[in-house]
Amino acid sequence: NPETVLHIVGSSNIPTGDNGLVHIYRYTTDALSARVDFKKARGAPSLPTAVISGDYIGELPMYAYQNGAFQLSGSVAFKVGAAPSGNAVPTQFEVYTRLSEGDANPQLIINRSGYVGIGSNVDATSQLQVVASASTVIGEIVKGAASQTANLFENQNSSGTFLSGFTAAGGLLMNISS
Repeated sequence: NPETVLHIVGSSNIPTGDNGLVHIYRYTTDALSARVDFKKARGAPSLPTAVISGDYIGELPMYAYQNGAFQLSGSVAFKVGAAPSGNAVPTQFEVYTRLSEGDANPQLIINRSGYVGIGSNVDATSQLQVVASASTVIGEIVKGAASQTANLFENQNSSGTFLSGFTAAGGLLMNISS
């Protein structure tokens, strides 16, 4: 029995690897890709209305079988990130993982400004913002290669001038200018 408009069921005799259940091909001489379109409107098909901030435009949920049913295990989604204006619909990209039942916050958000937030539901206010999930969790670790000789971490200004950083051995570096 189909559960939706399009319902594809595979079995164990379907090969794995490059032979998935669905393939989308596009052969052209241009640079455009094969694609699947997600289109969202409020209202009805005969009278669509504009989306609003917080509406999900498209989502790919992932389910795993556990305890006699398919359980939502994670998803990726595009969401309207602010009030649309004119022809512009500001969006954000969200990645959800499930740590436990009922845990439904995105763990990674790229917001409409291009800022990246990592942590539970972090809407970043800087280019990269990492929020630890608990006081016992390290917020960021930068590991160098075993033979690391270049600085492990650097802060630079917009001209690429070194401001501060850490050497591969963990020494603090500061560019103190007068």
